[in-house]
Amino acid sequence: MVATTCTIDAPIAAAAPFAEGMVTLTFDDGYSSQSTLAAPALKAHGFHATFYLISSALSNWGPPYLTVDQAKGLVADGHEIGSHTVSHPDLTTLSDAKLMRELADSQSALVAALGVEDVQSFASPYGAYDQRVLDAIKTFYVSHRTVGFDELDYRDGDRYLLTAGSGNLGTTVEEIEQAVDYAIAQRGWLVMYFHNLATTPTVGTDFGHADFIRVLDYLERRKVKVATIREGVALMTSATPVLAALTPAVGSTLGGTQVALTGSGFASGATVTFGGVAATTSAISATSILATTPAHAAGAVDVKVTNPDAHSATLASAFTYSATTPFAEGMVTLTFDDGYSSQSTLAAPALKAHGFHATFYLISGALSNWGPPYLTVDQAKGLVADGHEIGSHTVSHPDLTTLSDAKLMQELADSQSALVAALGVEDVQSVASPYGTYDRRVIDAIKTFYVSHRTVDFDELDYRDGDRYLLTAGSGNLGTTVEEIEQAVDYAIAQRGWLVMYFHNLATTPTVGTDFGHADFIRILDYLERRKVKVATIREGVALMTSAASALAPAAGSTLGAAQVALTGSGFASGAAPTFRGATARRISPTRRETGTTTSTSPR
Repeated sequence: MVATTCTIDAPIAAAAPFAEGMVTLTFDDGYSSQSTLAAPALKAHGFHATFYLISSALSNWGPPYLTVDQAKGLVADGHEIGSHTVSHPDLTTLSDAKLMRELADSQSALVAALGVEDVQSFASPYGAYDQRVLDAIKTFYVSHRTVGFDELDYRDGDRYLLTAGSGNLGTTVEEIEQAVDYAIAQRGWLVMYFHNLATTPTVGTDFGHADFIRVLDYLERRKVKVATIREGVALMTSATPVLAALTPAVGSTLGGTQVALTGSGFASGATVTFGGVAATTSAISATSILATTPAHAAGAVDVKVTNPDAHSATLASAFTYSATTPFAEGMVTLTFDDGYSSQSTLAAPALKAHGFHATFYLISGALSNWGPPYLTVDQAKGLVADGHEIGSHTVSHPDLTTLSDAKLMQELADSQSALVAALGVEDVQSVASPYGTYDRRVIDAIKTFYVSHRTVDFDELDYRDGDRYLLTAGSGNLGTTVEEIEQAVDYAIAQRGWLVMYFHNLATTPTVGTDFGHADFIRILDYLERRKVKVATIREGVALMTSAASALAPAAGSTLGAAQVALTGSGFASGAAPTFRGATARRISPTRRETGTTTSTSPR
């Protein structure tokens, strides 16, 4: 797998040196010799390296590639694990969707297989990349390494264009020593890459084991600073975080608002504070962080991001805490995902017996197409006939954050129209993102078609002034106890908040993660009935949330009425009834958008 270079335009500027020159040794592809030959030599010299692994090669491709246990040995020795994709393709040739999968799936697979906290560093196969590839890499990784033997990296360089010199067949120890000397003299950063170490090198990706030890001896003798890619990037100027924006900028004093922070230079393990109080963080990439606000007194507060190396960025008075507006009474919503047939055979009869209605988020592509254990169209129509709300869970249940813009819009629009056509419902207003994953792009797309969006987070309540595109739901899956749900219900009632719960498959004997006991479900319904809790669908709950009309046109009309008036604003729900000085108007064409127009005819 010989590397070839591919370049893009980049600004040229005077290089800012490091405090001292340094060298990084990297290994590509995950050959077993990296464990049997390279690792012992590195250990003997007290050096750590970065190993860029092809995730699917681990234990799947067989010799001459590493096994999972050998890769775990590298981790145990203190080496850094980087990603070299799932299958080692030329990334510039892939579709957007395939590109994102190669980047995301490799990262998640390495974390899961090797037990590492994160995988921050990435090397493009064959050294091939373009601007589109770099933009995708920045979504998941803190750095990107390509190839370019005689180039050094500097403190003010671009950490997504790190260049590395070849340690392949034909590269001599003397050439590497000269490159090391130059890096030390320039106080620059020399990155080297190797593939397979061999006693007798024969193919282009081989480098002699004895020569590799000679290189290590030289580094030790010259007392050169040897760092991993992660350590080198942490010393770069560009590693200092920049916090550019956040959304939403307003949230409840009770905390629990999910905020998307955007900028650059965010490192894995970065912490976020709102007014000096630590937030819960998730989905950290180099350019974005999702944070859940802590509780705080009302008012504007500074938001600060701090990387593990103590570099930080602050936006002054960037987030405003406002007192949470409760509902008139606490309420609970029961939602069901995916459309398992047990939702018809077990859940629906139990709900009917208690007089409750729920929201069922269905995968449109599953209806009558996927077969058992999923609902048929007739079973889904039975849910509608019982008065339950039908929501969308997309066409095919993908992770929406990995899709191209076109595919994302198709999943949202086609599911909505298919459910309306198949089930004969008037509209489908509610959507739940598969796996609970979303980002700002996904939310913006959802707002084009739906009135609300539900995600997941067990211990959060929704309130009347909350964001109906960030409705949170607690898990009713295997491992969730009836007692935990009852406690959440009690808290919602006490706070006059809105508890949303989500379930998947009801089972007589729960066995897999998405199962919940049928008997336990009935116990929950009994508890809600006994406590006389208000049970609402998502549509009904959203209709009770704060809404506002901001403008209308025309603003004058005859006392005889019959003037058509367009009202614009936000929070309009299906069934909304405009009034003019208390007299009800006739509604003609309500919109199902976050901010839109509803046309009414003024009363006489």
